[in-house]
Formats: sequence, structure tokens, C-alpha cells
Amino acid sequence: MKANLDTSIESTVATWPRLRRSMAAALVGVLALTACTSDPGALRVAQDIIEGEFQAGNITEAEHDCMLLVLEDDYPEDDLTRIAELIDSTNEDNVAEGESAAEQLRLDLSACRT
Repeated sequence: MKANLDTSIESTVATWPRLRRSMAAALVGVLALTACTSDPGALRVAQDIIEGEFQAGNITEAEHDCMLLVLEDDYPEDDLTRIAELIDSTNEDNVAEGESAAEQLRLDLSACRT
């Protein structure tokens, strides 16, 4: 049985403004949704979400740049795809591993907050 990611997002980033929490949820959601697709790929979708949040004025330019660097330096396409596949698994151990990796992604992105 898969854990509810929304609950862990709320508890993990409770101090984030509402829009930043939404972005974190969207990034994790996109991982799950892109597990079986390769076009445009999890990395590109994550980059597009960050870009969209910046264009909407929900994150600063410094946060935008930092988040893109986190993705570029620490989360190559294969890693994001692997996280998505783990979360989408029917094996509880795999789901737990994927959720742990997604949690680390959220923490790494939250370090970009100014």
C-alpha cells in the first residue's frame, strides 16, 4: 500500500509558504506520473515546473537558479526516473525507498529558500 505523499509534504515543508509547498508537491507528483514515459522526461518536467513557478512570481530568481542547479548537479534524468519507478512500485520496500529519495529531493530543493 502506498503512503500518502501529500501528508509527508505538509509535515516536511510546513514552514514553506503555500505556493512553495505546492511546487514541492508538483515535483514529487510529476515523478510518479513520468515513471513510464520518456517524453519529455522527469528532469525536463521538473525544470519546467521550476521555470513556471519563477515566471508566475512564486519563487525568486535566486531560488529558481538554485533549484535548477540542484537538479542539474544532483538529480540526473536516470535518478529521477528511478525515484518515480520506485514510488510507482507495488513492492512496499521499493515504495519506501522511492519516498525516501523523493523526501531528499524536497529537502535539497528547500535548501534553496531565501
